[in-house]
Parts: sequence; C-alpha cells; structure tokens
Amino acid sequence: MRRFVFSLLFGGGAFASLMLISAEIGMLRSEGSVGPFLVFYSAVYILGQVASLAGYQRGPYLVAQNLDASGRLKSRAGVEAVLWLVIVLGVLLAYLGGDSSIAAFGAGASLVGVQFVVSGVANGLGRFVMSRLNFVIVPNAIFIMAMPFVAMDTMRLYGFCLAAGAGLGLIALRSVGWRRASAPVVVGQPVRVLDFASLAVTILVSSISQIDLWVVSLFVSGQELSYYAFASRMTVVLTFPVIAYINSIQPVLASFVAARDRAAVQRIFGRSYGAVRLMVVGLGLAAPIFASVWGYVVFGAFEWRIAVVAAAASLGYTLSALVPPFEALSYARGREGRYLAHVVAGIAVQAVAGVFLVATGLFYLLPVVGGLVLGAIRYRMRGELDHPNH
Repeated sequence: MRRFVFSLLFGGGAFASLMLISAEIGMLRSEGSVGPFLVFYSAVYILGQVASLAGYQRGPYLVAQNLDASGRLKSRAGVEAVLWLVIVLGVLLAYLGGDSSIAAFGAGASLVGVQFVVSGVANGLGRFVMSRLNFVIVPNAIFIMAMPFVAMDTMRLYGFCLAAGAGLGLIALRSVGWRRASAPVVVGQPVRVLDFASLAVTILVSSISQIDLWVVSLFVSGQELSYYAFASRMTVVLTFPVIAYINSIQPVLASFVAARDRAAVQRIFGRSYGAVRLMVVGLGLAAPIFASVWGYVVFGAFEWRIAVVAAAASLGYTLSALVPPFEALSYARGREGRYLAHVVAGIAVQAVAGVFLVATGLFYLLPVVGGLVLGAIRYRMRGELDHPNH
C-alpha cells in the first residue's frame, strides 16, 4: 500500500509538471507550439523505451538476476560508462538539432532511454523514491525553471534538461554504490535482454495510449492539433492508478510466481485490484471538466473540442482499466512474447480506425478505440492466471 500511495503521488507530480509545461509553452512561446511539443514529448518517451530495451519494466527483473553476494549490481562500472557516453551523445544531438528535427527526436529518445535504464535499475535495487524522482519529474522540473530564462527551441531545451536529469540519476546511483537497499526478491524465469518478441510486446503495450496522438499528428496541424494533444495529455492522469498498482506489485509478484503461490497471484489481480477500478472511474468523471478548465487557462477560451477529446479519453482509459493489468504477470513470468501477434493485431486495428476517423472528421473519438484495444489485450493475457506452472 505504501508503494502504491507513493507511486500515485509521484505520478501526480509528473502530471502537474506536464500541466505547467503546457501552460508555459502556450504563454511564453505560442498556443500553436503546445501541440508539436506534446507530440514530441509523447514520442520520445516511447522511443526511449525502444532505446533502453524496455529498461524500466524489465530492469527490476534483470537487476535481481545480476546481483553479487553483497547486493551490488554486477558490471556496474561498464553499465555506468555506457550510460554516460549516451548522455554525452544525446547532448551533442540536442545541440545540433532544432524543433521537430530528427536530431531532436534522436537526442530525446536516447536520453529518455538512459532515464528508463537508471529508473529500472534503481527500482530493482529497492530505491523506489530514487527511481520515481529520476523518471519524468526531475527533467520536467528543470525545464519549467529554465524556460522563462532561456531563449531556445523547446525541444532542444528539453533535451538538455533530460541530460541533466539522467546525469543526476547516475550520480544518485553511485552515491548508494549501486547496492540493493534490502534483501533481493526471488525471481522466476530469467529475463533475456535481447528477446525481440518480449521487448516488442512490452513497448507496444505501453504505446497504445499514445498511438491516437501520433495518428492525429500525421494529418492534423496548427491549433486543432494543439487542442487534441492538450486534451489527450491532460487526461493521462487516469492511467496513474493502474501504473501505480503495477509499480507496487512488481517487487512481490515475481516471488509469488516463483513460489507458485496461485492464491496470492489471484488476489493481486482480483479483490486487491477493485479499489484501482473505482479510482479510475472517479477520475474519469472529473477529468473532462478539469481538462476544459485548464484549457481555458492555456488557450484563453473554453473549447468544445478539448471537452470532447477529454471525454473520449476518459472513457477509453476507464474501459482499459476495467481489466486488471495482466501484462505485469506476463512480464513476471517472462512469457510476454507469446502475445506478440495479438498485440500487433490490436495496434493495427487501432491505427486503421484512427485513419478512418480522421478521414471522417471524427478523430476526437479515437481515444475510445485505444481503450478498447488495451482492454482486449489485457483480457487475452488473463490466461496467465491459469498457466500450469503456477
């Protein structure tokens, strides 16, 4: 429960920082700049998962399998050297690139990748607060403080802030000696670093809530894109209860799976998950009102398009949260790769539906499709509960 509450608080901090960033860009740059930056922000956090080989989700299990007798991460010097090298290269790309350039996206993706790895390692070492502070909150806070005083492209500036956050994360890991804070958890099937199917499933499942924004950004621009991007990101708060729940169960889920404690696993994805559903439903009712009000602050007027997109996103996130996050169970068991075909099919449906809705002018409803797809994929993964090795 403690980890769940703290994860919610850190998620709320990340959301609040994104609210302030949107307002700052709208006021200090232009309202039309809000949309492109939020598309960039969304893209680099997914591309960072690719660059890190899904380091945040898989990191805790990889760390648990690679600790020495004193609880310190093996090969830590090599890992640290590689991460510092990536930070330097990321800073160079950020310096060379401008807004919406390939270099800017490359810099953002590589630096977010470092943050994913650092956060995953910190989580695996039992350094939960360190993990969550490094992830999103620190670079966002630096960006918020720097933007009023630095006349620079927003995407380039954010790249430098990501580098600063990643560097601080590495310094924090060195300060604790890359050592686990408590006794290691028992892990189940070993996690392979270069397992294409498993990596693809991990990355694609986490990208489902972003795909609608990417599809819209391909065909829509200007103020309308800003309205859509703003509304969809201002309702992302609905994902926090589920993400917080996954973060809170990760340390114990692998142990339950390894011990074949079927009752404990069923309790995690059954009765214990009920409160999370209620939280998402409550947030879903409030989110469209909140997004509309904050949209007035950023854009200076109440926009019906923000209200419609926010309502659709709230419905989509609520639908996806009705099914427990069984992807966490597949990660703990190292069996996520077997769902690759189902995940790819779901995303293909989402993309085709997105293009159709854009063509018909109904793209404001696209977040509902994403919620249905994610819920269907999670329901398919429910079979992990009945796996014979439990």
